[in-house]
Amino acid sequence: MARQMDPDDLNTERIVTVFGGTGFLGRRIVKRLLERGFTVRAASRHPARVGPVFSSTARMPEAVAADILDASSIGSAVAGSQAIVNAVSLYIEQGAQTFER
Repeated sequence: MARQMDPDDLNTERIVTVFGGTGFLGRRIVKRLLERGFTVRAASRHPARVGPVFSSTARMPEAVAADILDASSIGSAVAGSQAIVNAVSLYIEQGAQTFER
């Protein structure tokens, strides 16, 4: 069973990795975690987007290149994390990206 995080017991030593951290939902999750004092890794297929997406925040997440379809990229993204959030989503099928894959 997953342990819930206690907002009164937060510090920057607690690392949370957010997959899809630059997406519609993920960026909101990352911002909230940063506001609560977490160290956040924004795992994305496009890590260069992290800077522009979070340029207005007081603290920046760590940008990590990761693709949930590439198992070798996941291990380094989650290493040392106390929690992992999956905010990866596909809103429309486009090209090779389908709801089946």
